[in-house]
Amino acid sequence: MGIGLKSILKGWGERRRLREIYPLMVIHLYSLSTASPSSRDIMKMAGRSSLALSDASKIFSKISTLVEKWHYTLHKAVRYVASQISEKRVKKFLQRLSDSVNVNMDLRDFMKVEYEKMMADKVAEFDRAVERVKRLIEAYSAIMTSNIFLSVSMLLTSMIYGIDVNRILIVTTVAVATSLAFIAFFTSRSLPKDPILHDDPRRPEKLASIERMNPIILITSLSSTSLLILSPIKLKFFLDPIFAPMILAGAPLLMIGWVGKRWVKSAREMDENYAPS
Repeated sequence: MGIGLKSILKGWGERRRLREIYPLMVIHLYSLSTASPSSRDIMKMAGRSSLALSDASKIFSKISTLVEKWHYTLHKAVRYVASQISEKRVKKFLQRLSDSVNVNMDLRDFMKVEYEKMMADKVAEFDRAVERVKRLIEAYSAIMTSNIFLSVSMLLTSMIYGIDVNRILIVTTVAVATSLAFIAFFTSRSLPKDPILHDDPRRPEKLASIERMNPIILITSLSSTSLLILSPIKLKFFLDPIFAPMILAGAPLLMIGWVGKRWVKSAREMDENYAPS
């Protein structure tokens, strides 16, 4: 069971990395092809480009090995390696590459077509993401307006009928914050990806340590919030009964966010310093 889950997670991680590196892989191969070397030399150079292509360089290293040591024809080597890859875009790209080599198409022309196609897909994907975000922002505004109206209505009702106002306020605040948080989360997921900090294995070790701590701190904070709220031990001052646990559990998140903000600021400054004039 554990081994099966580990292999599933490993396969998912490999697919994610290939999906992320795919645009850079196309650009890199297109750049190599502009020098007009042979297709075999391009596969060999791409296989040695681990700094640029990361895990994707292993694909071309396998192709080069099959051609040079096992005497595969190039298109059969590419087709075989494509059959071993589960990430759809990379798999289909290699299949098209194999077909182009088989019909003796110039690799430079092939990569030019692939590059232009990829850029067109990126533009279309960006436009679709922007449209999704616009709809979510409209939903966010509508939900916020509805929540404000319901909050005022519930507050007036509780005052008229003598219901506990504090309980109504707490329930209303939690409901409003939860609904808006879900919309904000879906909005952030729908936005086109443009990360400030990369997740390359060669990133600074301190940054990698912070990113590894993030999920642990998040789970711990959420768990401690629930335990503190449900605990029979109550704090007898103005933050009781809900807000004290939320503040205490949120303190680690605040600290990790403050440290992460410094890294983001440093990356932004580097972008500004090296921006094209």
